[in-house]
Amino acid sequence: MKVQCRRMTRITKGDSMLLDSLDRSYLDTTQPFTAGNAVQAILVTGTKQGRQFSVKLNSKKLCGIFRKSPDYEQTSKTSNGCVFWRKI
Repeated sequence: MKVQCRRMTRITKGDSMLLDSLDRSYLDTTQPFTAGNAVQAILVTGTKQGRQFSVKLNSKKLCGIFRKSPDYEQTSKTSNGCVFWRKI
């Protein structure tokens, strides 16, 4: 029997901080965007206190956070593996 870690299925506090930063960023999340675009927007925006995030963020990690979140959905995937996301 395979048991999943709680962090694999639920959004942690750090994940919610990253998604909150994405909501405050310049990126329009109602239109399809890639995880790479979201990483750049999060790094530019930073935390609510104006600091930068201490986690090393990449597009693969952010795709995992989007999969866990009920607010984001995968809209399409290109033939070369580029995934587009959209906020519901």
